[in-house]
Amino acid sequence: MQSEEQRLIDGLFSRLKEAGTQSASRDASAEERIAQHMKEQPAAPYYMAQTILIQEAAIKQLNDRIQALESQVTQLQAAKPSSGGFLSGLFGGGQSRGSDPIPGRTIWAALRPARNRSMRRKCRSKTMRRRRRAVAAALWPARYKRRQVWQAAWCWATC
Repeated sequence: MQSEEQRLIDGLFSRLKEAGTQSASRDASAEERIAQHMKEQPAAPYYMAQTILIQEAAIKQLNDRIQALESQVTQLQAAKPSSGGFLSGLFGGGQSRGSDPIPGRTIWAALRPARNRSMRRKCRSKTMRRRRRAVAAALWPARYKRRQVWQAAWCWATC
């Protein structure tokens, strides 16, 4: 065991000791349950300490990464060019239209199926009709299972 590992383990148990002195009364049934598991698994404290130390190291690395990214964001925002002159808002200065998507347009385009000739052929094929009927029968409530209603609704939604 290296000195760094010893320092980490000692630090963990000193924090646990401090938490034990500062905390309120412990739950007796939980303490009994933990003691029972410790009797069954004598190596559990070793693995628990190892897990805690690894998780603390991961949290520290992630916090460092978050701070680095936040500093990058602030640097990029500070380096952002100014919006232009006094009348730039009137003439579109400082606005980039090309990169901003039109709200709602991409969502509906992704949800709507393609309406080309091959798609219509697929919808008309027997196997597709059987699949549509099976899915519609499984999804629709019993009161809507009359053939015309759910077939029309399904075809409207998919074709």
